[in-house]
Parts: sequence; structure tokens; C-alpha cells
Amino acid sequence: KVERCHQLQKLIIIMIHLITLNIKFQIIQKIKNNLQMNIQMMMIQDLIFMKSLKRSFQGQLNNQLKNMIFQKEHVLIFLKKKDMITIKITQELSKLIQIKKIVRYQQKIYKNQIKQKMKRKNSQMLKKMQTKKKTFNLIFFFKQIYKKKKKASIYLPEHIKFPQTKDEFYPVQYDKVIYDVFNLKVIFDRERTGFEETKDFPIVINSIIAGRYQVMEYLGSAAFSKAIQCLDLVTNKVMCMKIIENNKDYFDQSIDEIKLLRFINCNGNVDEKNVLKYYDYFYHKEHLFIVTELLKDNLYEFYKFNKENEATPYFTIGRLQKIAYQILVGLEYIHSLCLIHCDLKPENILMKSYSKAEVKIIDFGSSCFIHDHLSSYVQSRSYRAPEVIIGCKYDYRIDMWSLGCILSELYNGQVLFQNDNIQGMLARIIGIIGPFPEWMMKEGKLVHNLFTREKLIYMEVFYFFCSSIYQKVQNQKSSEIINKQKQKSGKIQIFVPKKTNLKSRLKIDDNLFLDFLRQLLQLDYTRRPTAKEAMSHLWFQKGRYQDGL
Repeated sequence: KVERCHQLQKLIIIMIHLITLNIKFQIIQKIKNNLQMNIQMMMIQDLIFMKSLKRSFQGQLNNQLKNMIFQKEHVLIFLKKKDMITIKITQELSKLIQIKKIVRYQQKIYKNQIKQKMKRKNSQMLKKMQTKKKTFNLIFFFKQIYKKKKKASIYLPEHIKFPQTKDEFYPVQYDKVIYDVFNLKVIFDRERTGFEETKDFPIVINSIIAGRYQVMEYLGSAAFSKAIQCLDLVTNKVMCMKIIENNKDYFDQSIDEIKLLRFINCNGNVDEKNVLKYYDYFYHKEHLFIVTELLKDNLYEFYKFNKENEATPYFTIGRLQKIAYQILVGLEYIHSLCLIHCDLKPENILMKSYSKAEVKIIDFGSSCFIHDHLSSYVQSRSYRAPEVIIGCKYDYRIDMWSLGCILSELYNGQVLFQNDNIQGMLARIIGIIGPFPEWMMKEGKLVHNLFTREKLIYMEVFYFFCSSIYQKVQNQKSSEIINKQKQKSGKIQIFVPKKTNLKSRLKIDDNLFLDFLRQLLQLDYTRRPTAKEAMSHLWFQKGRYQDGL
């Protein structure tokens, strides 16, 4: 019995030990499970943290952070004693702390490097700003481009208007230039291509041009254009159509004329200012067309017709007074727009009404602004101002000289300064008006081509071979074939002015009219009146003539 009791005691002790061992084992398993869960959670958090670190430090820390696991400080609470897991975690944490220190240090270095680079760049920019006076700034450039219509003009007065455009970009100012635009209609046949059969535009009576204008009458031709009378089928008005020849130079000159017509017409009532009114312009069948109001004959053609067919002269002093005043009104308007006509002559002044002696100024193809580069070859020769001939600077008053020549011609019936060449014209001018002022002879760029040192008018004599005959050529403007064959003879021809005066030349009895012409035909253009000043001359007194003002 005693032995059995001992055995039972041993068995009970063993059972108790087994139970305690089971309990301990369960506790250990729970701890292990908790540790595994914590490790997994920490691994997930560490992976998230790793991703954020990779995003911020991809370039510098990719190789260092691949095999590292981040742990947080509260892990140390769960892992005590000498466990392999705790050892590894502590090792990884220590590595992480070191890496963070390294990263912070590298960040400081990187920031310092950036600061140094910025300082260097700023110093370089400052040096460049000091050395270079003009710096190209893109923001300023685009701001300047898109500041549209801030300035209407650069050289012209502020009161001057410009034709409005529907373009979204233009007008635009850049580099002291205002770029503007206007649209040119191109009218074409939808179902045809290719060039026209002939270079000349065919004019057929009653034919329709561009589906709108019916040809009524052929009016005449000029140097590079033809004029026809046509009916506008839309407005039912009779108009004048100018057909420009198919030539690049003529096209460019006509484009310039369209630009000026638009400019002149938008600044005032052209009917009141005695200037040509335009209605339309377009490109059709390889030709440029300009449609304007229909006027009557020009002064040259009308004078010629009146002289041949009428017993009494039309151009009396009274009518000349009215015509001259209307021309001055037109010139004053043109000059107020800073324009010089540059080609005023009887052919460019058209009659509007024969009975009322009303006229209008046309043809602005040679006109220029006062601030343009002024050419030395402007105006028709018989109406060319002396300052232009000898190469001096000129202004609006060259038109006043032309007006004086026109009025003299209409009164007398002859060109005032008849000529075959420039030298002959200079001799006529000096003989009738008088010698050039000294300052003009010094200023003129072409004086040495026209005058000797003794101030004698001269011209070189040329010979040329044509049709097996030697001929003497006195006109320097000969044909192209002659120019290729002409040769200097080594001789010069002297032109001696024939002394006379304006009164005996024109045989004028009206002293006020004579005084008015003398003022217009002064060689010293600084003393010549402007259009506005000339309108206040005593000759323009109203009621002085029955058929005048």
C-alpha cells in the first residue's frame, strides 16, 4: 500500500508537471503568435515607410535601403532577453538610425550645394546685367507683342486715324515699327485651275467682271493700267474701274496706292476735301482691280478738247481761282496726314463738274509720308520742283511748285518750263525765276552732275551706233538698246539761260494772280507757302471774279 501511495504521488506530480508544461507551452505559443503578428504589422509599416523613402531618396539611397527593415521603438517592450528575433530587430534599428543620420547629413550637403549654385548663378546674372545694356526678356517681349493698339502711330500725329482691321493679331508694334494688315479679295472660278490664256485682260463691252461689274465704256489707258466705266450690279451705281497690268512692279505700286486710298478715305470726307473716293479693290484673273468714283476728263484732256472745239476759253482767271482753291483744300488735307502727293500734274486732276468748275485730286501711287526715305526721282519732269532736281531735302512744298506750274499752263496753254532734258529745264527755270540760292547749291547732292565749278549748266555729249549710222544723242534717257551702244564723246554741252520773267512769259495783267504764282514758284522752298498759307492769299477774295469764288 505504501509503495502504491508513493507511486500515486509520483504520478500526480508528473501530471502536475505535465499540466504546467502544457500551460507554459500554450503561453509561449501565444507569445510567439503575438510576436509574429507584431512583426508582420511592423513589416507592412516598414514597407510603406520604405516606399516613401524610396520616393524621396531614389537617386541616392536605392542600393543602401534594399535589404533593410525598419522597426519602431515599442517593439523593444515585447522582445526581451536573449532572443534571436530581438537581436536582429535591434541590429536593424541601429542601422536605420545610422542611415537616417547619413540621409540628414547628405540633405544638408545637398542644400548647401544648391545654395552655392544659386549664389553663383545670381552673381553671373548680375554681372551680365551690368555688362550688357540690352537684355532679352521673353516675358517683356510677349507682353509688348500682345499690347495691341496701345500706340496708333510712331511718327504720325495722334489725331490721325487708320483703317480698322478684323485680324486678331495685327496691328502690332515691335522694334519701333507698327505692322498693319488689310485683306485683298481673290475672286476666282471654283471649277477652273491654271493660268489665263493671255496676259492682257480682255475688255468686252457689256461683259461682267467678277460677277458684279458690267463693262459700259473704255475710258483710256495710262502707263501701267487701263480705265473703264462700269455699272455696279449690286448698288446700281456707275463707277470707274482701274485694271492694273499683270506685272509684279505695277502690282506692288498699286498695293501701295490701295493702302494710301484706305488711309486717306478713313480720315475725312473726301468729297469735301476734293480727293478721290474708292469703293472696292480685288484680285481677279491675274490682275488687280481698283474701283473708284467716276469722274470726268483730266485737266490736260479737257483743256485740249476745249481749245480745239470751243470758241471761248474755259479756263478763265475766275475758274482758275476756283480750281486752285479746291486743289489747295485737297493738298492741305493730304499734307495734314503727313503725305506728299509727289506727282501733281494736269493728268492727275480730274473734273467733277464742268459747269461748277469742280475738280478732284487722284493717283496716289507715287505718294509718300514725310518721314519716309525720300527718293530723288519723284514728280513728272515738267512739274518737278528745283530742290528735287538738284538733290536737296524736300517736303510738302514740292506739291506747291507743281501747282504753280499747272496754273501757269492752264492760263497760257503751254508748259511753263518746256524741256527735252533736265539741263534744258534748269536753264528755263533760272531764266524765268532766277538763280539758285547759294545754300541750295551747297546742299544739293546732284549739283556736280548738272553744274560746272563756274555754275554753268552742262551735259555730257554721247554718240551711239544704231542702224549703221552714227548719231548725236542729247537726251541721256534713251532706250535700252541705245544705252548699250552709246559712248562718251569727251565733249560737254553748255546751256545758257535766256533771261525773262514770269509776267512777260505768261502775259498776265492780274497782279494778284501773278503774285500768287510768284510765291508758288520760288526757288528757295523754305520761303514757298504751304497749302494752308496759300489759301489765305488775297487772290482768293470772294466775289473778285464773276465765275470765281
